Amino acid sequence: MIKLTVALLVVGVCFAAPPPAERPPPPKEVVPIVSQQSDAQPDGQYNFAFEGGDGTQQQQTGEVKVVEDKPVISVSGKYSYVDAEGATHSVSYTADETGYHPEGDILPVGPPIPEAIARSLQYIQEHPYVEENTA
Repeated sequence: MIKLTVALLVVGVCFAAPPPAERPPPPKEVVPIVSQQSDAQPDGQYNFAFEGGDGTQQQQTGEVKVVEDKPVISVSGKYSYVDAEGATHSVSYTADETGYHPEGDILPVGPPIPEAIARSLQYIQEHPYVEENTA
C-alpha cells in the first residue's frame, strides 16, 4: 500500500511540474563578416570598421580630448544596412561633450517651427535678458 501511494505521489509530481523551457528557434541565417579592421592606441585614439555579408557596414573613429580640464571622448562614424525591401539606409553621427548628433535618411523629422515662434526665438536671441541691479 505504501509503495502504491509513493508511486502515485511521484506520478502526480511529474504531471504537476511545469514543462521544460522551450528553446528559441535557431537563427535562419548566419551572416558572415566580409571584412573587419580595428586599431586602438594607448592615447585613446581608435578606429574600427566592418562589413557584413548582408550589406551591413559600420565605421567609427574616436579620440580623447580635453574640455575644461576634463578628458572627453569624441567619436564620429557612420553605419548602413539594407532593409527587407532591399533599400539601403545610412546614418552618420558624432558624439562628444555636446551629445549624440545623428544625421540620416531614416531619422524622423519633426514639423517645422511656426513662424511666430521662430520670430520670438530670434528676438530672444538678439535681446538677451539682463538683470538690473535695483539695490
